[in-house]
Amino acid sequence: MFNYCIIPARRNSQRIKNKNSKIFCGKPIICWPIIAAKKSKKFDKIFVFTNDPLVEKIFIKDNKVVVLKRSEKLSKHSTPILASINEAIKMINKKYPKPDNVCYILATAALINEIDIKKSYNSFVHSNKNFCFSITNYHYPIQRAIALKKNRIKLWKPKYRNSRSQDLVEMYHDAGQFYWGKTNAFIKNKNMFSNETVPYQIPSYRAMDIDTKADWKYATLKFKILKKL
Repeated sequence: MFNYCIIPARRNSQRIKNKNSKIFCGKPIICWPIIAAKKSKKFDKIFVFTNDPLVEKIFIKDNKVVVLKRSEKLSKHSTPILASINEAIKMINKKYPKPDNVCYILATAALINEIDIKKSYNSFVHSNKNFCFSITNYHYPIQRAIALKKNRIKLWKPKYRNSRSQDLVEMYHDAGQFYWGKTNAFIKNKNMFSNETVPYQIPSYRAMDIDTKADWKYATLKFKILKKL
């Protein structure tokens, strides 16, 4: 099997300035997922797909990482991530052998580790599905979620108001780390949220989507604790 890793990293993040190149626990945050990708030894090549000069500068002397120029057209806040991945695949296929599989990893997935990359790859290959991506469970039953409107409380699902937590179906969400897929499935824009995807579960203490400054602080605490375990 021929596998490529693609890490998309656009500039001008909205809520955290220069998020992808910002120092996180001693290194630019984008370095942590790349370290995990290298350690996994599952990739024939690792590509950073970016329009950010700060990110490009980080890897200018790294001969194990190929930097691809991301177009400004597909670097907008509203650009779907899969559109940019498809652009990267097309660019790669012009210069390098077409891979069997592609795994895109988020640039801020600092809590990712090589063990999960290896195990998820094995699950993906053995399943013969189109995709495999990381999921994690919600801390609290979402059936009892509360909405606030004009500082007033409204239950999202009132019928579950008195339900015990253990009686409710456990729900999961995208863990925001990695996404394996057959190259042709990406190119054909196959639906990732379907029966053609095998989920790979990660415990919530090892998952963190970093969008805000509060997320950044929480992820830092998690990272430091995990490094001591």
